[in-house]
Amino acid sequence: MLVLETVVRIRREYAGGKAIKAIARDLHVSRKVIRKAIRAPEGAFDYQRKVQPLPRIGPFQDRLNTSLTGGMLAIGTFAFWALTLSWATYLFPKLKNALEGEPRVIVKYGKIIEANLRRDRLTRDEILSEMRLAGIGRLANVEWAILEPQGKISFISKDSTATPKHVADDIV
Repeated sequence: MLVLETVVRIRREYAGGKAIKAIARDLHVSRKVIRKAIRAPEGAFDYQRKVQPLPRIGPFQDRLNTSLTGGMLAIGTFAFWALTLSWATYLFPKLKNALEGEPRVIVKYGKIIEANLRRDRLTRDEILSEMRLAGIGRLANVEWAILEPQGKISFISKDSTATPKHVADDIV
């Protein structure tokens, strides 16, 4: 719909001597609309397009709407299951170990426990890399290394005040 300000601008530019073609080019409106705006009585101009042209995205609009709907459905499904499982572990604490996992000792007294590494599909290099990131230079300096349920590895060095009994109590 053509707003009143545009009609007034068309009339003002036409009265100033500007050509209809130039006004149409400047305002991005057809010459037919310019003529109607000039000839219409004051305040009586009403313009509406009969057919609204599709935007450039028009041919792909159905496909985009489908993919958007599918994406929203996937997000909703993930959110539903995250909330449901969180709620289930809150109400039934015995489900926590099955759904979230439990901490697992992967290094004990400076020795890597190979069975736990295979079970969690970890390599010796990954353990050593995480150990260096934690600021521990040698495997011999590690008292305990524990793989947390979230995937982070916690290291307790030999010079730490934690004893194996404290660590074992925290794991259980």
